[in-house]
Amino acid sequence: MMLLKNIAPCKLNKRQSRANGFRTLMENGTGKGKKTKQNSVLEKWADEIIRRLPKLPKLRKSGAIRIRQQRPFRETEQMNQNKLLSDIKNSVISEYPSAKMIFYGSRSKGREKDWSDWDILILTDENLTENRKIELHNKIFEIELATGEIIHSVIHTKREWQDPLMRITPFYQNVAREGTVI
Repeated sequence: MMLLKNIAPCKLNKRQSRANGFRTLMENGTGKGKKTKQNSVLEKWADEIIRRLPKLPKLRKSGAIRIRQQRPFRETEQMNQNKLLSDIKNSVISEYPSAKMIFYGSRSKGREKDWSDWDILILTDENLTENRKIELHNKIFEIELATGEIIHSVIHTKREWQDPLMRITPFYQNVAREGTVI
């Protein structure tokens, strides 16, 4: 209750509970309904709470209040992206020197979210057995563990990739349109 000290309380009808008052604020305060005097009092009350949050380090340390950290600068993200992609490339090239890798998906377009994965298409000259594919996925998984990033890899032969039936798939068209060769 220390947080609410000296803040004007919300005035509600006798029949309404505090929960109903907040529900009314949510319904009316979104611009879909009309603004009421009650809403303006609640907005001032919320602004006052937000103003006081930085002054409450004990609550932050205890975890009762979490403040979202700012994302790193775009240059730092670009350096991290280049390092991760070069690590993946070096890992694959060490096993398959003639392999071709294509970076596609939301991260390649620059529209990633914090939870977005890294989408990599790996094209090899030779047919890989399931065991060889698993070994290659395990090498990439080691990079995932080291970096904490989620890497989604798809493995095809170059011959499979150039097949006319593959070319008509939305996956092929998406990678061909927006993919970047690493």
